[in-house]
Amino acid sequence: MSRRRIGWAILAAAVLLGFVGSGVALRSLQVAETYATERARLGGGPEQARRIVSLAPSVTEVAFAVGCGDRLVGVTRYCNHPEAARRIPRIGGYSDPSLEVVLALGPDLVVGNLGLDHAAMARGLRLLGIPVLLLDQGRIEG
Repeated sequence: MSRRRIGWAILAAAVLLGFVGSGVALRSLQVAETYATERARLGGGPEQARRIVSLAPSVTEVAFAVGCGDRLVGVTRYCNHPEAARRIPRIGGYSDPSLEVVLALGPDLVVGNLGLDHAAMARGLRLLGIPVLLLDQGRIEG
């Protein structure tokens, strides 16, 4: 799937969920562009993420809401919605994810939150060549 199609999928999900307003649609497109830029910076191609690790329950719920739940290969021990999330391997908590477990799952994208201090793990994963997307979910615009 191209970056453009990923962006449109995120935008469509935002519209369906009723969160479009004051820059939210633009932010959704920026998320897709940020992922593509991150992959390019790390030497990867433009292909879509197929093995995603979620570092937060909110990320897991959004992944399922936009139709990407089947790509999740790791979630936190607190990710229990929707029901299908309970069957995905656990990486630890959202404040103490295990780097070793994340690496063992072989993700091609790790998604976390800015507000949950995932920056330290993001730096380590990026040094190992794994793209990381940190979302700003502290405000409706994020």
